[in-house]
Amino acid sequence: MAVRIAHLSDTHLSPRNSLFQGNFDRVAADIRAMAPDFVIHTGDLSLDGVLHHEDLAFAAASHGGLGTEVLLLPGNHDVGEAASFTGGVPVTPERVARYHSLVGPSAWVRDCPGWRLVGLNTQVLDLDTPFAADQFRLLQQASEQLEGRRLLLALHMPMAAELYDEPDSPPQWFLSRRARQRLCQAWGAAAPTLVLSGHLHQWRAPWIGATRHCSAPATSFVVHPDWQQTFGTRTVGYLLHHLHPDGRHETEYRPVPGLVCHDIIDHPSIYG
Repeated sequence: MAVRIAHLSDTHLSPRNSLFQGNFDRVAADIRAMAPDFVIHTGDLSLDGVLHHEDLAFAAASHGGLGTEVLLLPGNHDVGEAASFTGGVPVTPERVARYHSLVGPSAWVRDCPGWRLVGLNTQVLDLDTPFAADQFRLLQQASEQLEGRRLLLALHMPMAAELYDEPDSPPQWFLSRRARQRLCQAWGAAAPTLVLSGHLHQWRAPWIGATRHCSAPATSFVVHPDWQQTFGTRTVGYLLHHLHPDGRHETEYRPVPGLVCHDIIDHPSIYG
């Protein structure tokens, strides 16, 4: 029997602003009715948890009623921007530690029949800090001890636009080339079968080699083409992944009736 994973991203929740709450509530109801085996959230749980602690605490609590195990990862709005992007508030060890205290681990490993799920905090992958080094060791050890399982890697920022060795893609949307190289080195010969991410606020699922890279749409909003290149489909919703014990997998987009496709360009009070 396939393991079903509901893949959420970029919910941008806050007790200070309820603009995106309705979409999250509809998605949460759909997930509770479907009862998947896991929920993976690939980051930006909060509207602005970097500056407002209450946003992080509220977002974490909001995911507690989904009726299944929820695996959360931080995004740039939760712990700060990756070092490869010079805009915004940078990630720091203190902000990561605050995430750990309010939300939980920002890197994790779970096993299910035929698969190993590994989640990493992408915001620190460019840093030379003990926590970043621990993450690469976690991935290396998980990859070396797969024992026939397929590897699923969950991240906030997608790895690349098209190729692992491409020059740095737009740094606000993709991992740096250095971060990609470090990930590839850590997983060695055991390249992931699936890489899950978010951050783009677009739904896309390209292949790089034998790995499918699935970026979930946000539940919250899309980014206007005047502000962002087109990498996939601008929509809101979430993804459902079916993982079979023999390594096969399918992914479907879940639009959910009643969702509002907010465009952030129409709401300058949120992020300016």
